[in-house]
Amino acid sequence: MGIFLNHGDGTFASQVTYPVPRGPMSIAAGDFDGDGNLDLAVADFYAADGRGSVTLLRGKGDGTFAVAGSIVVGPNPVSIVAADFDGDGKPDLAVAENGGGTGETITVHRNLGGFRFASPDRYVVGHIPNVVAVADMDGDGKPDILVATAERIVVLLNHGAGSFVPAQ
Repeated sequence: MGIFLNHGDGTFASQVTYPVPRGPMSIAAGDFDGDGNLDLAVADFYAADGRGSVTLLRGKGDGTFAVAGSIVVGPNPVSIVAADFDGDGKPDLAVAENGGGTGETITVHRNLGGFRFASPDRYVVGHIPNVVAVADMDGDGKPDILVATAERIVVLLNHGAGSFVPAQ
């Protein structure tokens, strides 16, 4: 995965690359360790063991990063977003996993701090979820999850503490 830092004048620095498993599909930014620097979470479509993963990169505060670890997710993660879903002030992750025929889900990984994430909550959303996004769809001040699947748009409403229910 490569990053081009903006010089602020419409030009960019040379690419700096970071090791991630093959198939990085999507990137989310957030301060996952609480140090005030933006970190990155990269959805990796192909992990070495056939499962998907999310590579976590610790931001150094100067535009550079170091690998901080990874979390195992379901098969074929294609899209990732970061938002504080449970209201604890730490950015959590939502990952669209198009499943490879094993169940098409969104997984929500609550941030425990220090690049540690709780076991995921899974929400079945339908055939081939491709894109996940975040917005407050019902005006209650909590981030909801939107998913574009091969068949429809799914809205998962946040009912507090990071639990979700499909919109009716």
